[in-house]
Amino acid sequence: MTIIEVEKIIQSRHITRSKPEPIEALMEESIAISEALSIRIQLSNLRLALHNFYVRRGQVHNEKEEAVFLEVFERKMPAIIRTRLGQMEKVHLYQSYVWYYYILNDFEKCYIYALKWVELFKQEEGLI
Repeated sequence: MTIIEVEKIIQSRHITRSKPEPIEALMEESIAISEALSIRIQLSNLRLALHNFYVRRGQVHNEKEEAVFLEVFERKMPAIIRTRLGQMEKVHLYQSYVWYYYILNDFEKCYIYALKWVELFKQEEGLI
């Protein structure tokens, strides 16, 4: 993001020699990076909120606790388009769902998301 912003500054200082295509590409790229960072931050915050819920309250034991937990989850879950998620965003999303299902005592779904999380690392060795 910093590099894009520096490029935008450079472009803005060359008024007579600037072509519109590179400038428009820089603007589009900075918007895309900004959106990706925003989603990554929201997902990592969700993961931390679920972890915090577990540390404070543990797993849910009744319908009242479940209602409180689901409200926390729905409030923190960002509105995301999953096809546009990068690898780290998917990692945070799968980690969040592992916590989500673990806290709800749904260990089968917890396991499914844990496998998805591990599969990301198998597909993208650079994440390791």
